[in-house]
Amino acid sequence: MSWKWFGARTLYRTIARGRPKLSDSKYDPTSTIVEQRTVLICARNPAEANRKARKEAKAYTSNSYSNIYGQKVLIRFLGFCECFEMWDAPADGVEVFSNNERVDLSVSDRMVLRDRFGAAKEKINWRKRFQATLKFISKEVAEKLLNPRAS
Repeated sequence: MSWKWFGARTLYRTIARGRPKLSDSKYDPTSTIVEQRTVLICARNPAEANRKARKEAKAYTSNSYSNIYGQKVLIRFLGFCECFEMWDAPADGVEVFSNNERVDLSVSDRMVLRDRFGAAKEKINWRKRFQATLKFISKEVAEKLLNPRAS
């Protein structure tokens, strides 16, 4: 049996544990991050791809780190794994994952986007969005990002 390429989609939740040692206006005590990752897997069949993807997902979640608030940040694999067999070998522009879902014609494009990605804002404030995720970035990386001249 020949080897095939698969795009494996997995889902994670990142949380900050422990009482923060400091707090500022950017700190949100109730927020978490949900991450969807798609990685390339080489396997002989879909079942093997799924096993390898789940193993990779567990390895991805095996490390923890501290954030700038002194909390321990943990990533948890949510158990979701879906593998897509690629039609072509990996290369520039090759599709690595695809998911199709039946949606009623009466559902507007705007509703589809909102259901998949949350309420859309016309203009994203990237600085505000970054500041809201500081709690999930390692202390070392956050300090470099916040003080680029110091590095």
